[in-house]
Amino acid sequence: MGAAPFAPFAGGASAAPGSAPNEPVRPRPTSTSAAAGGKLTHDTPEGWTVGRSNGLSAATFNVADGEKKVEITVTPLRPSTLLENVNRWRAQINMPATTNAELAQSMKKVETLGVSGDYVELVGENETILGVIAPVGDQVWFIKLKGESTLAQRENARFQAFVKSLQLK
Repeated sequence: MGAAPFAPFAGGASAAPGSAPNEPVRPRPTSTSAAAGGKLTHDTPEGWTVGRSNGLSAATFNVADGEKKVEITVTPLRPSTLLENVNRWRAQINMPATTNAELAQSMKKVETLGVSGDYVELVGENETILGVIAPVGDQVWFIKLKGESTLAQRENARFQAFVKSLQLK
């Protein structure tokens, strides 16, 4: 069985500052090799720490405040419908599925990765997902913050700034 196409992000050894899980990362431009389209660059918000890759994501970050935690992932995948993905996210935080009409009313546009992406806020009983879905070439990029609701709302402005800083070079 071959290695996953994103194996370099599977948490291999690295001595670079900010590369270890839970090590603080200062706001600065950083870059990661993306599967397609060149290097992913971004400004990392203060207080975000580099997280362990899930093997698919081009970048993973964590934020913690005591017991409250959120995870931020940036993942390029094959195209699928917007509604399917939003409903998958809704299921992750125990929310009922939505319809295309309801989704259209709740979506906002945001610029990221050189394109216009769709931004959603999904607030469940205990968890929130802030998500952006952006089609770039033959892939769709998913930028998602998921975790405890009050911390997710506190990180919302930083998440949106991070999303706007993403570029493929």
